[in-house]
Amino acid sequence: MTTKNKSVTKIEYGDYQTPISFALSVCVKLKDQYDLSPTVIFEPTFGIGNFIESALTAFESVQMVYGVEVENNYYTLTKEKLLSKGFSDILSLYNDDIFSFDFSNIKKSISKEDSILIIGNPPWATNAQLSSMNSCNLPLKDNFKGYSGLDAITGKANFDITEYILLQLLSEFSDYNCTLAMLCKTIVAKNIIRDINKYNFSIDTADLYLFDANEVFSVNCDAALFVVKIGKNNSTVCSVYDYYTNIKNRQFG
Repeated sequence: MTTKNKSVTKIEYGDYQTPISFALSVCVKLKDQYDLSPTVIFEPTFGIGNFIESALTAFESVQMVYGVEVENNYYTLTKEKLLSKGFSDILSLYNDDIFSFDFSNIKKSISKEDSILIIGNPPWATNAQLSSMNSCNLPLKDNFKGYSGLDAITGKANFDITEYILLQLLSEFSDYNCTLAMLCKTIVAKNIIRDINKYNFSIDTADLYLFDANEVFSVNCDAALFVVKIGKNNSTVCSVYDYYTNIKNRQFG
C-alpha cells in the first residue's frame, strides 16, 4: 500500500484546521449579530475540535454537542481533549464518514423546539481533485444538484465537496429550528443561492461574511463565513458583508 505524502492527505481530507482564535471569533459574531443561543451544536467534520471548543466557550446555552470526524487520530484527540474539560455529559462524537452518516442517530435525540447550530469548516477540495488522487473521501455519485439529461447521467464534471455537505445538512435539518454557519469558498454559497429553488428546503435568510483566507489558512481563494437560517420564507437572496467590520457591501440572488 502506497503511503501518501502529507500535502496530498491535507488536500484529500480538507485538512485546513481552523485556528481556535478565528473559530472563537466566528462564534462571537454569531452570538452578537444573530443573538443566537443554541441548545444543540453539531459539527459535521470536526477535525481537532476547535469549533466545538469555541462554541462551548461562547454559548452558555448549549445542552448537547454532536460531531462527526472520519480521521481516527483527530477523533481520538478531540474526544480526549473535550472529556478532560468536563464535557462528557453533553458530548456525542462519531468516528464516521459524513457522506454516509446516519443522521437519525442525532435527529432522534433532538426536538423541533431545540435551537440547533451547525458549524464548521468542511473540506474545500473538489470531487475532481479527489478523484485524481484515487481518494476514498468522496460522496457517493448521485444527481444531488438536480441536473437533467447528460449532466444527470454523468453527475456533472466537477463540484465542491463543501457544497455537497452543506446541501446534505440543509436538507436533513430542513424541518428544524436550525442555523448553519460554515466557512467555505464564496463560489459554494453563490451556487447554493443560485439553485435554491431546486432543493427540498427553504431559507429565511442567507449572509456571507468575506474574510482573508490567506491570513487565516495560508491559501489564496475567495472565502467567507456562510450563515443560513432555515425557514419557510423562501428567500432567494444573500447579503454580503465584510467579516471584520460587519459592513454590508452588496447582495446577490
